[in-house]
Amino acid sequence: MRTRNFLAMSATALLLAGCASSNTDHTPALNSSELSASDSDLIKNALSAAPSDVAKHATVKTMDGRVLRKGSNGWVCLPDHAAEPGNSPRCLDPSYQGFMKAYMQKSKPQTDRVGFGYMLQGGKPGSDTNPRAQGPQDKGVWQSDPRPPHIMVVVPDSTDLKGLPTDSGGAGPWVMWSGTPYAHIMIPLAGNGDLSKI
Repeated sequence: MRTRNFLAMSATALLLAGCASSNTDHTPALNSSELSASDSDLIKNALSAAPSDVAKHATVKTMDGRVLRKGSNGWVCLPDHAAEPGNSPRCLDPSYQGFMKAYMQKSKPQTDRVGFGYMLQGGKPGSDTNPRAQGPQDKGVWQSDPRPPHIMVVVPDSTDLKGLPTDSGGAGPWVMWSGTPYAHIMIPLAGNGDLSKI
């Protein structure tokens, strides 16, 4: 019952998350005359990760932090990693941005509220259990197929995720990297391809 209530709260918060108005990023954005054709492609790719109502007001950054477009709703969209196969742009709310920063810095996340991320183009193959795995040779359960389009949810207290499935092969939400500081909920979405117009 607790898990079902938690998922219902998460879904409600997800609907409200696009209305966030805080934006603490003061990095100057490139104006349209400074954008190259490749920058325009990066912006288009990044924005395809989220529903249009979120994407149209989101900041767009490259993976190295260069701001391509300034937004106003607190969300940040990142284009696909060009060096890796597949297509996996993502859009993250402020709480999920903090979670990802901790992951990149290999530090413990200090999540103070539920956070959301969209990956409506899907994601690359990866480990379900080992947040540091680089390939199937590393310890953990490796999924070699690309991820379907999905929503990611991070919570302040990962003990709230106990009792949720940890197997990505099921039809519903599951916990990725369970038992680590980077545990989060994955919510697969029906269908494949571009869901950003939803």
